[in-house]
Amino acid sequence: MGDILEKFAAMIGAATLALLLFAVCHEYGYFSVIGSQFQTFISTSDYFTNATQWIVFALWMGLTWVNWRGIDDPNYYPPLSMGWQGWILPGLFVFLLLLEFFTGSGFNFVPVFFLLLYLWLSFGTKLVPFAGSDDKNLRTIRRSIIAVPILVVVAFFVGQMKGNTALSTVEEPYKIKIKGGEERQRILLRNLDKGLLVRSPTHERIEFIRWDQIEEVTKPSHTTRLESYSCRWLNVWCWHSKVEP
Repeated sequence: MGDILEKFAAMIGAATLALLLFAVCHEYGYFSVIGSQFQTFISTSDYFTNATQWIVFALWMGLTWVNWRGIDDPNYYPPLSMGWQGWILPGLFVFLLLLEFFTGSGFNFVPVFFLLLYLWLSFGTKLVPFAGSDDKNLRTIRRSIIAVPILVVVAFFVGQMKGNTALSTVEEPYKIKIKGGEERQRILLRNLDKGLLVRSPTHERIEFIRWDQIEEVTKPSHTTRLESYSCRWLNVWCWHSKVEP
């Protein structure tokens, strides 16, 4: 029973560190687009709060995506010199990258990520020690060393893509009432311990407003529910009662 609890505690600790690492790298990617100086407003608790948002993703990635046999086997991913088949995926990635370069309006990180992933798994993993070790702990260390760069790159690229989306998304803004009576219409980017990080859709500017300056934050609540087909076609089981003239 003690061994089980000890392993469970170790797994929880490793998962916490992985989530925190993902959150930090994600924030670096996000604020490399939004503005790196704004990252100085993030507190330690903000990083932990953001890490909790990736729990489901981490579980999915750990249970269904990561091929641990492939990561642990140095010969599972053939290098480019192993016949023409080894060039199919890298060639596809390069083609997608060139297609995006000539036809896209913004830089697409997906081809770059998969190309780096393939090169790392094909060549970089051969430099990682403990490949032929029979020790279970050493093989776990080897898997972790291989997985960390993948985790870092994924988090950074996802952060950059979210940053680009945040700068281009047009949605209904929040109304922020500043102490003194001023009201600002702003799109909310982040809710931080020290204040709100917002974007002005009119002036195309990023702003940080401290909590001690804010009196009220509101947004319209849309509660309209679409009527069912039975209501629209047969006028039965209607959610809203019709107003008779």
